Amino acid sequence: MPATPRMTFHRAIAFVLAATALASSAALQAVHGKDAPPAPGVRRSTYIEKGLSELVLIETYASDGLGKPVTGLTRDDFILEVGGLRRPIFSVDLQEAGAPAGATPAPAGPTVVGTPTREGGWPRRVVLFFEDNTSSPIGLTEARIAADRFLESGLAPSDQVALAAYDQRLRILAPFTTDRPLLRRTISASLKDSVRISDFWQEAARQSEELARDFRPVMAQALCEQQKARLAGALNALQTVVASLAGWRGYKAVVYMGNGIPESPMEEVWKAFALIEARYPRALPPFFPMRCTLTDEIKDLSRAASAAGVTIHTVQTWGLTAVSARGQHMVSRRSNALETLALNTAGTSTATNDLLRALQEIEATSRVYYLLAYVPQEPADGRYRHVVVRCRKKGVQLRYRRGFTRLPPEEARTQLIESAYLFPEMSANLGMEIAVAEGPGDGRDRVVDIVVHLPLGTILFLPREEGATAQLTVGLVAFDETQRNTFETSRSVTIRRPTADQDVTGLDLYCRARLPYASQTITTVISDEQAGTVGGTRGRIAAHPSSGPAVHGLSLYSLAERSLWIDVSQAPAGKGGEMDATEPTIGPALKTTFVAGEPIMAGFRFAPLQVDAPAALRVEIARGADIVRSRTVDIAPDGVVGTTKVPLSVEGLAAGEYVVSIDAILADRATRIGARTFRIVEADSRPGT
Repeated sequence: MPATPRMTFHRAIAFVLAATALASSAALQAVHGKDAPPAPGVRRSTYIEKGLSELVLIETYASDGLGKPVTGLTRDDFILEVGGLRRPIFSVDLQEAGAPAGATPAPAGPTVVGTPTREGGWPRRVVLFFEDNTSSPIGLTEARIAADRFLESGLAPSDQVALAAYDQRLRILAPFTTDRPLLRRTISASLKDSVRISDFWQEAARQSEELARDFRPVMAQALCEQQKARLAGALNALQTVVASLAGWRGYKAVVYMGNGIPESPMEEVWKAFALIEARYPRALPPFFPMRCTLTDEIKDLSRAASAAGVTIHTVQTWGLTAVSARGQHMVSRRSNALETLALNTAGTSTATNDLLRALQEIEATSRVYYLLAYVPQEPADGRYRHVVVRCRKKGVQLRYRRGFTRLPPEEARTQLIESAYLFPEMSANLGMEIAVAEGPGDGRDRVVDIVVHLPLGTILFLPREEGATAQLTVGLVAFDETQRNTFETSRSVTIRRPTADQDVTGLDLYCRARLPYASQTITTVISDEQAGTVGGTRGRIAAHPSSGPAVHGLSLYSLAERSLWIDVSQAPAGKGGEMDATEPTIGPALKTTFVAGEPIMAGFRFAPLQVDAPAALRVEIARGADIVRSRTVDIAPDGVVGTTKVPLSVEGLAAGEYVVSIDAILADRATRIGARTFRIVEADSRPGT
């Protein structure tokens, strides 16, 4: 059987998961040497050197009779039962969204002990999930309008929001960001997207009416299986989003907006058939009763949510279009499965025409809560453990996570890595970014250097005899437009913490690969084996003619940051693949994201056999259609040999997306020889800074 694109993709992931190639020291001399001076005033990352302790964290919301949060409770005020047995509470911490800088929410999952995570703690992460596949398009239109208004006025400034939609395939409309205007523009664009329009509910209503006229179990079973397949897709998409949040150590929630998910798509029909069978035993064929439920899919979603520590909120949108009594009854039936799931994860469930108010209530109820930390006595065997929390103080009402699941370590790791490969934009925990520098080709393939940069402050260093070290597993997978796997590799890298006098703040992992000239998508996933965290990022390179680019290796470097440069492209013979980067090369950081005011330099080499050597270069920086910087740089007669370095004029540029383009000025014309996209952000807005 020929391999499908999805089969090929998962085979590539399986390769990366299975690969444990480990190698000895290999490092690249940085393009611009070791003499790049750090800029004054640039904040440096601190290297983490801590121990690990696994805790189960149980979100508990305490309120009074008026629904207002109750603060001031201590560990002695709570009683915890796990599996019917009273258990000791390790600690109780009050969490407040938007708290002043310095407040440090306790992380979820494997907990880093000893030092606060980052100034300001881990912000809340919320995914707004639009279930377009089986829901009324009228209701989902109103849901998007409500979400747009909610993003305009709700949430704390530090809250990170992502947008996801399911319309027979899962789409991440926007990864986690605090950029509210960007999120609102994305929602506005999705309103005009025709793929979100579904006729599922109208078709289901028509089928129900047909069955009401002609009770035939065979037809009911066939129609139920059709509906089940569509609804199961929505549940699987939700499970994928939930699993992608497992590595985040702060509050994380998914807000489902749609018609709801029933446990049995045709429960009313089955009940009618059962009634007929009871009254008229010979009226139906002997093979009745039939079964058609989503019980297993709902259990899988519940297990994923309890294992990842994700809260699920549901906003039922069918009420916006259901006007008949029968329609309202169908609404309540279809909502039940997700209502129970929301209750078990300490979430809320609403069915109202005022969707903005529903979103506001979800946000308000998650602003203040307690984290009950429990040292688990149960094994990590994947079983669900039921939890009961009580308060000794009278008049305090509690809403809490009703249970937890501890996955076996290998299953949890595999799940995190698979999610990072599928949706790396949802796994931006390590502050990674990817850049591709194009080189020469041979007419069939081109040589490219794939460079992954991440701040050292996001990596966990643990003390060893030879010094504090970090252990990373790096995987890269490339696909062309037909989803054909064109490149894959995986390496495990041991990194010794740099000394203070080396003044290193980043890590640049590079890999040389041969890729087709067609456009490519490159996904990189890094697993911090000691911290248990996984990060992912995805880059794209455009198709290029077989003649190759006019310049090779066009890249942007920071003159304020220095990185360890480590080659992960191939394993040295006889070493089995482990790479011990104890003496790596140090050079300027190759990046795509820079802090405002950070000095940037473009570096490249002219392609060989270039007939017309330019006397000067024109360097332009554009934001959208506007050119914000332009300058001409003269080239010495021998300047086309070796590496050409061009400082960029970025002083005073505001945060945002930019494109730098370089034109070769010849005697009678100017020719575009290269361009790169980069981003400027405000200081201290990236992980590890």
